[in-house]
Amino acid sequence: MALILRGFLAASLAVAAGGGARAQDYSTYRVLTSNVIGLMAGPADTAVQLSPDGTRALHMNGGEICLWAPAPIGPWAQRVCVETSVDNRPRGADDMRWSPDGGQLLMPTYRDGLQNFRESDIRLLDPETLVVTPLTNDGVLGNVLKLEDADFDVIARWLDSDTIAFLRYPIGTEGLGKSGTAGLMRIDADGSNETRLIDLPGDGRLVVYAMEPSADGKRIAYSVDDQTGQTEPGVWVLDVETGNSTRVAGFAEGARAPIGLAFSADGRL
Repeated sequence: MALILRGFLAASLAVAAGGGARAQDYSTYRVLTSNVIGLMAGPADTAVQLSPDGTRALHMNGGEICLWAPAPIGPWAQRVCVETSVDNRPRGADDMRWSPDGGQLLMPTYRDGLQNFRESDIRLLDPETLVVTPLTNDGVLGNVLKLEDADFDVIARWLDSDTIAFLRYPIGTEGLGKSGTAGLMRIDADGSNETRLIDLPGDGRLVVYAMEPSADGKRIAYSVDDQTGQTEPGVWVLDVETGNSTRVAGFAEGARAPIGLAFSADGRL
C-alpha cells in the first residue's frame, strides 16, 4: 500500500521560506495550505528525499528515480526521471544525503556494503541530470569476503557542501578485516584531496559502522563495537581540526553499538 506523504508541500514551503538554514527554528511559521501527493515511500527500496531548502524532492520507487519540483504555474510535478540500473539503483535510499547547498546527493552504501557485503564506492548523484559519478572507484566489484586488493568504502557523510567524510576498510590477500588498518577518510566533492583523518580501532575489523558529523562539520561522532576486548567500545567524537578523539559514552553490559548517530541542532550528540 502506498504511503501518502501528507503535508509534503506544507513542509517544503516552510523550509523554502526560511532560506534553508540548518537548525532553523520553525516555531513561528504558520501553515497556509497543504497538498497530498501519492508517492510510495518506505517499502521495497522506495523513498523521498527532500532538498535542504525544500524546493525539490528526489523520489525513488524501485524502478526509476524522479526529481519533483513545483511547475512554473501549478502543483509539484516530475521534472526528470531515469530508470534504475545496477549503476544507479539506491538500495537503502534512506541512507542518501543531500549536500547542504542542495547541489548533489551521496549514494547510499549501508545496505549494499554492510548488510549484503557487496563492494561499494563513494558516489554522487546529480539531482538535475540524475547522473551518478564515482568519487572512490577501485575498479573492483563483487562480494567483499571474496575480494583481494580493494578499498571497502562505506557510510559517506557531508562535512560541508564541498567535503565528504567516509569509512574505509582495506581488503587484501588475507581478506576483509585482516589486511591493514581502517581509516576515517575525507575527500573533496570533486574527487580530489583524499586524506585519512584518523586510523580506526580494531586492526581493520568492522568495529566502526556508524558515523555522523556535526552540523558545522567540525566534529564527527562514531561508534566502536568491539566485542573482543581489544578496543574500548562506546561513542567517540573526533575533532576534525586537531585529530583528537574523545570517548563520550559507553554501552550497557551486553548492549551493541547503535547503527546510526545524530547531533542535535545545538551541537550536542
